[in-house]
Amino acid sequence: AASADTSTAVGTPVYINTPDQVINSGEEFSNLKNEGNQNAAAVTVDTKGSVTIGDNVQFNGNSNANSGGAMKSLGGFEIGNNAKFSGNTSKKGGGALYIRQSDNTGANTSGLAKIGDNATFENNKAEGSGWLGGAIAAEYVPGGLQIGNNAKFSGNEAANGGAVAVWSDGQVSGGTKPTGSSSFILGDNATFANNKATTQGGAIFNANASVEVGNGAKFEENTAVNAGAISNSDSKGMIIG
Repeated sequence: AASADTSTAVGTPVYINTPDQVINSGEEFSNLKNEGNQNAAAVTVDTKGSVTIGDNVQFNGNSNANSGGAMKSLGGFEIGNNAKFSGNTSKKGGGALYIRQSDNTGANTSGLAKIGDNATFENNKAEGSGWLGGAIAAEYVPGGLQIGNNAKFSGNEAANGGAVAVWSDGQVSGGTKPTGSSSFILGDNATFANNKATTQGGAIFNANASVEVGNGAKFEENTAVNAGAISNSDSKGMIIG
């Protein structure tokens, strides 16, 4: 298969609906497209699933007409060190990665969402008007999103949260609102550079969630109409360094 720009697709889309699945180290998912359903282009974890993904995985140039350009998780996942998400796009939230730990009844599926050290998120984009999280959209993550040391976010773009958006106030179909609130913990020596939000939070958008960024973080040349670096509203807590 080939994408519209003639780049060759690498890897096969994975759908995970059982616990304790594994994706090996060094796997690559590139130039995959999803245009017709609720899944991500590369890896989808549903509410009954969980997955451990090894070190040195790559998600490059994937695109999705829905949320989560490369990966979407409604359950739990753990990704090893040196993960790379580059040039992924979604028409809704989470240009590279979309996380929501609840099912359609609002029940908490929980499970930790964890990414190891030296993760790179570059040039990912949530393209739709008003959508959040150019690299990562964590809509409801009471199990917690954790990213290790030395993470790099550069050149990502969205309406809100050019690099990362984390929030807790969404509603699921049927009008049931999940209980609990999202949390995001980022390790030491993170870099946010040249990320862009067309509305709020050039680097990070936080609404009704708790965010903790470790020591040594750098925020350089991030831009937004409001809050070029961090937008923080109705926060459950914001700690930087």
